[in-house]
Amino acid sequence: MGDQQKKIKGKIEVFIGRTIKVITDIENDEDIINNLSVLEKIKDQLLKFDKIFGQERPLKTASTSQLQTPVLPEDDPYEKIANMLDNVTAVDLRAMKIFSIKDQNVQLLKPNQFKVMDAICVLLFILEVGIGKRDIEYDAFRDIFESQNIKSGSPLTMLMTNMKVAKYIDAKKYSSKIVSLTPKGQEQAIAILNKFPKG
Repeated sequence: MGDQQKKIKGKIEVFIGRTIKVITDIENDEDIINNLSVLEKIKDQLLKFDKIFGQERPLKTASTSQLQTPVLPEDDPYEKIANMLDNVTAVDLRAMKIFSIKDQNVQLLKPNQFKVMDAICVLLFILEVGIGKRDIEYDAFRDIFESQNIKSGSPLTMLMTNMKVAKYIDAKKYSSKIVSLTPKGQEQAIAILNKFPKG
């Protein structure tokens, strides 16, 4: 008699990005491997659907047998950002020299090529998606903004009010001195970054 597959009756949940959750029934260990293999092949396409809602996260699995398996962690901030853009790789993004990331710090390398509000959207997008800094306190963001050498004739408080009116940042969170992009703000940042030529 041949070896029998290990029975693992239950469900497996796979989370992709911040909004996609796939649930499938499993009956044995081979079902788990097959499901994860399929998701690995279409991960990039699924992440495109998730791109306006937040940064890519490592995929997580869970089943009724308490199985947890990490899938395809992405540690490179350039890779995370490139996955949100159109036909851009992490190599392309580095070559474009729009920004640099070092030791969890961000520096816009071409700040004067942005309109001020676009620069704020892009800066927040890099912080949230690339580095994973979400819901940034206003004072902390002010320090980051002032280090960018962005030319503006208006104080940051007025710029952030304009960002709130444009619905680029979350108004409710900003009332508590927390800065966070809305989906519209993320879409704006993606659109701006997509306009930069490669290389």
